[in-house]
Amino acid sequence: MDCLKGRSREGQAMTILTPVKARDWAIFALQAQLLRFNALNVAQKQGGLNAGFQQKVNSINLDADKWLDIQEDIKDAVVFLDKVVKRLETIRGHLDDMLSTAFKARDGDTHSAWTYPIKFDVSLRGLIATAEDRGGNPNLLGSAQHRNFTYKSNDIGETETVSRSFLGSDYYITDSTGKIWTRDRSSFLLRQRDATTGAKTGEFAALTGGLRLDSLSGSAITFTTAPDTTDSTTYTGTLSTSGLDVLDAWLYGDLESSADRQRAEDDLHSAKNTVDLHLARLRSALATARFYESQSNVKLSAFSDLIDDKTTAHLLELQEVEDGNAQRNSLNTLIINAHRANSALYKKMFSGTPADALSQTRINLLV
Repeated sequence: MDCLKGRSREGQAMTILTPVKARDWAIFALQAQLLRFNALNVAQKQGGLNAGFQQKVNSINLDADKWLDIQEDIKDAVVFLDKVVKRLETIRGHLDDMLSTAFKARDGDTHSAWTYPIKFDVSLRGLIATAEDRGGNPNLLGSAQHRNFTYKSNDIGETETVSRSFLGSDYYITDSTGKIWTRDRSSFLLRQRDATTGAKTGEFAALTGGLRLDSLSGSAITFTTAPDTTDSTTYTGTLSTSGLDVLDAWLYGDLESSADRQRAEDDLHSAKNTVDLHLARLRSALATARFYESQSNVKLSAFSDLIDDKTTAHLLELQEVEDGNAQRNSLNTLIINAHRANSALYKKMFSGTPADALSQTRINLLV
């Protein structure tokens, strides 16, 4: 039972059953009240700091969310413009193939001459299909009247716009009767239609092998359908072109004469120059979109860094409050312990004082 024994300040033996004096209870109660007060004070200060920190973070996140939406728009623009550039590069490749075919046709003989118009038309069809590709919206290269492409570039509402331009190729012929002849892309036919209603008249000819160019001067044209047959028919009219102004092989005399081949090569070189100009424009637009994408990455990274900085500062503020609370608790303990020591000293000084009520009152007033 030695562990349950102690010594009172007066030197008397005491145990856990020894009554605690009122003064000791008062000191214990004071300590508890001070601890509770300090704890509430810390909670209040930290609550204010937490609220302020959350408000700052919410404000940063609000701005960051705007940039996230803008970045998504910019990334979509980069993907879209990259596809447009690649499509135009493919179109340029088809023009090179057509030039190569026209050049090779110079050395053609009776056994190979018939293959060059076919190869030429295959490349032209690939060019047209690439330009009319509907994989992107809007189509910046096709014949349809699509809108321009616009995307947001920053958080203040500014935008970038990339314009469309028809970089495929098409044509139609208005004959002397007022009917029009148009290319049928799906069946590779030249069909006669009513100019007003667009209805088919029933007359048509295959683009490869079913037409013969008789003459072409400027836009004035004479041609024959189903040549070398008893059903051949000759028409005169006006040729209208659009896009890159590159034509089917039959309109270059199936590349048989040097004059027709030279005309084909001239048209193809002109088309390549046009494509190169638009390639430079679209590559510049793509580079601009990528620049804005990198800027959005920098902005979002800055928001992340700012939150990190705010978090670090907030944790330091919370720690400062904790440290201040610990210092106050230590100071309160020192004051109470000093008070106890002084009380014990005074009691020792007045230990010989009479025990009457008046004397004890004087001691209480002094202590």
